[in-house]
Amino acid sequence: VEVKYQDRYGRKVANVILPDERNLNREIVKVGFAWWFRKYAPKDKVIEGLESEARAAKRGLWADREPVPPWDYRALMRQGQSR
Repeated sequence: VEVKYQDRYGRKVANVILPDERNLNREIVKVGFAWWFRKYAPKDKVIEGLESEARAAKRGLWADREPVPPWDYRALMRQGQSR
C-alpha cells in the first residue's frame, strides 16, 4: 500500500500495488467495480481512460442504466431519501 495522504476524515488515500506490480485501484476501475474519484486523481489519464472503457463496454456498475455515484448516494441517505 502506497499511502499518498490522509483526507479530512482520517482515511488514507493510497495506491494498492499487487504482487505482480499491477495497481489494484486501476484494476477495479477497469472492470467497472469502482468509480474514478476525480477529486483525488484529477490528472490521472490512465484511470480516466480505464473508466471510459468500462463505461463504453457496460462493465460492472456501468451495466446499470443510471448508476449512482457513492458521493451522491451518501448525500441522498443523509437527506433521508432512497433511490
